[in-house]
Amino acid sequence: MSAEVRSYLLDGSPNATFTTVSREDVRAIKNTKLAQNLITELSALLEQEKASIETKMAKLHEHRKAYVDTDMSWKYLSVLIQEGKKKTSDIMSKLIEINGMWTELPASNRATIQPSFSTLGAEANIVTNKITGFIKMVCDENQRRLSVCIDDVTTALQLSS
Repeated sequence: MSAEVRSYLLDGSPNATFTTVSREDVRAIKNTKLAQNLITELSALLEQEKASIETKMAKLHEHRKAYVDTDMSWKYLSVLIQEGKKKTSDIMSKLIEINGMWTELPASNRATIQPSFSTLGAEANIVTNKITGFIKMVCDENQRRLSVCIDDVTTALQLSS
């Protein structure tokens, strides 16, 4: 920056200082804040998903003894699989986006994000395991209900003979 421009900006104040910041520094600050915001968003998404899974599990156990139409059970399972696919894909996309930003940050900025990102990765693993685990539980429950229906039909057939 030229001396005239600096003098004009500081308006001749002898005690004033003028600090210049490089584009790289501004970009690093911006990307660090963006990565931190993504970490916060993903953390909230994971918490929301954990609560959702707990609610669904409670409902599954609640309705376990009730007779349920097997067609409806399979439709519900199909919906769960699609939802699970979307949610795990969303989680992975955010992790990949954060990782991409993290690798381009200066080492000092990476150090501030690293602990949060590591914790978030472990949490994402737990949540995605819960998502797939719940889908497996519903699949097992469908199999149990189907077996009960088959047994009921074959027993009724034997009794009517």
